[in-house]
Amino acid sequence: MPITKDNTAKVLQEVDRRISIGLKVVASAVVNTAKMLVVVRTGKLKRSIDAEITDRKATIGSPLDYAAKIERVNPYLRPALEAEKVFIQKVFKAR
Repeated sequence: MPITKDNTAKVLQEVDRRISIGLKVVASAVVNTAKMLVVVRTGKLKRSIDAEITDRKATIGSPLDYAAKIERVNPYLRPALEAEKVFIQKVFKAR
């Protein structure tokens, strides 16, 4: 059967859409877990933890100057990512 129409662009657009949705879902889960794990003194750091989604990439963290120091002393981001590892794999499992 001959190919009469090239749907490559449409397929790639759908792949990008699904990746974007998946990133939002897993980033939200990691953010929520990080907020549960972070040491709270004033609550400012906890409230500042957020995710940014750009071009097939999720960046999770805090813009606060002292956030990296707290992560080194009392990790909350890496453990959150590790805790959500199975969920992340399920979300991006090929169907």
